[in-house]
Amino acid sequence: MSGRRLDLTRMVLALSQGGHDRERMDAIGELAELLHLEIQGLLFEDPGLRALAGHTFARELRTIGPAWSPVEATRLAEEMEGAAEALRRRFFGIFGRRRLKTHFEVARQSAAAAFGTLRPGDVLVLVEPVDPVELACSHLAPLPESAETAGAVLIVPAPLVRRRGPVVAIAAESGDSSIELALTIAAAAGERLIVLSPPARDAERAASAAERSLMPVAVEEIPFEVARARPADIASRLAGVNERLIVASRTRLDRTIGAAAASLLRVPVLLTGNTSD
Repeated sequence: MSGRRLDLTRMVLALSQGGHDRERMDAIGELAELLHLEIQGLLFEDPGLRALAGHTFARELRTIGPAWSPVEATRLAEEMEGAAEALRRRFFGIFGRRRLKTHFEVARQSAAAAFGTLRPGDVLVLVEPVDPVELACSHLAPLPESAETAGAVLIVPAPLVRRRGPVVAIAAESGDSSIELALTIAAAAGERLIVLSPPARDAERAASAAERSLMPVAVEEIPFEVARARPADIASRLAGVNERLIVASRTRLDRTIGAAAASLLRVPVLLTGNTSD
């Protein structure tokens, strides 16, 4: 494998006031440990909500007292800060017990501005909302172009179907960087590596067999035409594999297809490399 090495150093977990379930947070924390990454929680606070409270025409529906009442700026700020503090405690409660450097930040700006600080060594973690209302109102739909500066994007669907099983790499060639990253994860987790790649010629097959013999984990190759692959095609080739994670290059599998594959298979999809590579 002669592909460009990916030097990932940090996971940036995009959070919302609704929070996220423990199982998926544990899966994210485990992956961060396997890759020796620090993790930063980034809570997005609606930048327009506080400003709205300053307008006399703004009203809120209350369950106690007058049904439609003016929005009280002070009370709203206290409630938002209280919710952020509760999520901060939950974040450190989940990730603080792991061998991870953890950070938590409240972003009172647009997602585009916040993601403008992402670095090539970052893994941006996008957790699929369980609540359809939260999904519709998400600041991350669509994802700002500034997010493409991250070195990788991890898409975590809801719910996860499993936490154990082989790690899958989808690669168009033997030097694809996704294979190296998938191998690193598989070796750290003590799992098999499954490589979906185009059928190899005889010489390539011999070289690949020699390379596999040097790998620290069992490797299986499954012929797969990566070009124009659809989520259903990926699911069909992985029938019975019971994978825990899929790794692919963003130049081979774009984020739309990756997100659809994650939702269909109910396992995380890690897309490596930024789109400018």
